[in-house]
Amino acid sequence: MRESIGGRSPISIGGDSCVRHDLENRRSRGIHLGLSLRFRGLLIITFFLHLCGFLPACAKPTADATNPKNNEILPQTSQKSGAIEAANTVQLLCQMTLDLPALEKYFHPTEPSRKPLRVIKNDAVKGDIKLTKFNLPVEFITLSEAKKQKKPYFEFTSIEVKDNTATVSFRYRVEGIRGKVNFKRDGAWQVVSHELVEE
Repeated sequence: MRESIGGRSPISIGGDSCVRHDLENRRSRGIHLGLSLRFRGLLIITFFLHLCGFLPACAKPTADATNPKNNEILPQTSQKSGAIEAANTVQLLCQMTLDLPALEKYFHPTEPSRKPLRVIKNDAVKGDIKLTKFNLPVEFITLSEAKKQKKPYFEFTSIEVKDNTATVSFRYRVEGIRGKVNFKRDGAWQVVSHELVEE
């Protein structure tokens, strides 16, 4: 409200308070607007980072830990490696038994029925290993086949391997002998002792 007194310039009454109130309203709206824009900006940045995989929820270790390959392939590989090592050990121990000098006089390689050496497939030796005798591969046959053919055969009756020791038991019926060989591994497998018994 303005009043003119004696031709002088109008005097503003209550004008300053109105101006201050208007400025405060504008400043308040500006602050709210600024905060709103900042909040929206933070939301946009957070969403962008989430999509790009920078947040902990998208970290790769979590995905790798649940990868089925880590739970399936590694154990299978380990089991396969252990089976191969066990088969190689059995093959070596059997070959060392066949090469035992004390057995040489019982094989009679000059007799036609003794070559190639026939070895029985059983629980101790399943025929999935490679053995030689007289510079020839041995022939793996079942016990029923050997009896049907009525030919000499060598039989591994048991093979026990415990850590660094092993015992191989065998029978050679055509010569009427049975025995066992004791082994020890000290870097490599070695024959410690052997026993031969005539049946």
